[in-house]
Amino acid sequence: MHKPRLFVIGARAVPEFQGGIEKQVELLYPLLERDFDISIAVMRKYQRVKEWNGIKIIRFPSFPHKKIEKVIYSLWATFYALIIKPDIVHVHGIGSGLFLPLLKLRKIKVVLHYRSQDYYYPKWGWLGKNILRIAEVVGIKSSDIVITVAKRFENELKKRYGFVSIIYVPNIINFSKVKDEGVLTKYALSRKGYILSVGRVTPEKNFELLINAFKKTKLNKNLVIAGGKDKEDYYEYLKKLASSDKRIIFTGALSRKELNALYSYAYMFVLASVFEGTPNVVLEAASFNIPIYLSDIPAHRELNFDPKAYFSDERELKAILESSPMLLYDSNNLLRSYDAKEVSEKISEIFKKLLRDD
Repeated sequence: MHKPRLFVIGARAVPEFQGGIEKQVELLYPLLERDFDISIAVMRKYQRVKEWNGIKIIRFPSFPHKKIEKVIYSLWATFYALIIKPDIVHVHGIGSGLFLPLLKLRKIKVVLHYRSQDYYYPKWGWLGKNILRIAEVVGIKSSDIVITVAKRFENELKKRYGFVSIIYVPNIINFSKVKDEGVLTKYALSRKGYILSVGRVTPEKNFELLINAFKKTKLNKNLVIAGGKDKEDYYEYLKKLASSDKRIIFTGALSRKELNALYSYAYMFVLASVFEGTPNVVLEAASFNIPIYLSDIPAHRELNFDPKAYFSDERELKAILESSPMLLYDSNNLLRSYDAKEVSEKISEIFKKLLRDD
């Protein structure tokens, strides 16, 4: 029986590549492979394998500069889609939305996965922010269906684009508990002897607030920042900021098993972001039932933690770091919606209905 052809745009590489979109791509498509003939567009400079889990990997050129690499890659991937004319193109992120009108010329079904309002990220300058805003409008208006990963996105987009079918489907969260405890030995960490923060080292994660608050404490604990560098200059800035305090450790990018070990034995987890789409690392941490404290931003408020879990500035964060950590959420209620099977079935049905309605 012929399986509908699904072409995916938006991931730089798979699997085991750092990034929110890349992680979701890695978790989702092996669960859809039974019902769809899937090809994933990636960036050649990051990707080696050409096949993964029965899924075809198509590698495209990008550009050396990170701020425009996705534009070039998305253009190549869109041209390829025009040639092969799949049944559905599934696009992740508004940054890949600029060229979607071309797909409509060939009457290709388009589903845009709206994951984040990227134009709010501090790393983008005036030009980048405005290009992303244009990409959002163009991408949404050119899509048959828009899937949002947060209720606040669904509500906002429905007000602005009521003529488009907009559906909320949460992210998949990796609930694997397999651990590599060698990471504790590698960094001389003791169980419950460190405060943990996880994420790509980018300005929107606001690690400097956490570092400055931690430096003002006299805690006999480490601060562990686990995540690979995105911008070299920002990473070096943070390393310099932390250099006077030997308790602060940067691990760089880690494997899933190493991260699981760090989540398991953390004294508390802290995320100080100024902006998030869906904070997947918070949900991963919550699956280990550890105390979690978060900056007071809409993405974190949407998780409905106890008000005591949120901080607004360095003074409040320092007080939290020096306090006895508490569990300020119900992990069962929090994580119920993010099950891989449930989420993948919802997305599969969206695709199938789109094809039936043709």
